[in-house]
Amino acid sequence: MKIERVDHLHVSAPDFDKFVDEFKKIMGREFTAPDMDMQHYGTIVTYEPYPIGIELFKAYDAERSVSSRLAASSRGVFAVSYKVPDIQEARKELEELGYKEIEYYDFGPIKEALYDTDDKFGFNLELIEYAGEDIQEVADPDVTEELLG
Repeated sequence: MKIERVDHLHVSAPDFDKFVDEFKKIMGREFTAPDMDMQHYGTIVTYEPYPIGIELFKAYDAERSVSSRLAASSRGVFAVSYKVPDIQEARKELEELGYKEIEYYDFGPIKEALYDTDDKFGFNLELIEYAGEDIQEVADPDVTEELLG
């Protein structure tokens, strides 16, 4: 499978607000995308894309697949997201290797697939595909609005 780079990390913590405050102190700036309520997934997300994406999560709806998995992991790196040039090809390769896909997301120009690899690596693996180098340049505001509810 061709992997271009690590795109971002998904990190969860039991005290989300404290965690966000500490990261802001370390980075010396505010997060680019603070406290987005991703109602579709039952999570609050804070995102900073540079120099490597850090996506901080707080789960609040155990009925949602992603939220229930985040709650079960409690804290630390939940998933590592790898940027790939062709997500469909990469999905096929992971399936052939026997990895179970948890969810596939199609956000228009951004496609993501999350895999259950926690028992093998200590974190889940995510694939992401989008054109260019900056995810914020291709993010579709209509899709983001739909996810925010």
